[in-house]
Amino acid sequence: MSPRISDGDIVVIHESADIHNLNGKICACQTPDGITLKKLQLDEEKKRVFLRPLNQEYDVIVLEEYELETFRILGEMALLFRVV
Repeated sequence: MSPRISDGDIVVIHESADIHNLNGKICACQTPDGITLKKLQLDEEKKRVFLRPLNQEYDVIVLEEYELETFRILGEMALLFRVV
């Protein structure tokens, strides 16, 4: 079961840029459009990165090899706090 992240939740990020260790994990990533929290998926064969949203209403972000120089991984989601 994937975690559900809602508006108002607070997420703690464990700083890491080791892309191979973070494959399949929920990560904070910086793209030219801003910072996003998505599940990171690597396609090493085609040298692409997929940023998959947890919310099905959003599109997958696909970063091709030439776009990776403007892409930065900030780290992995370590904790999720929800105020009720």
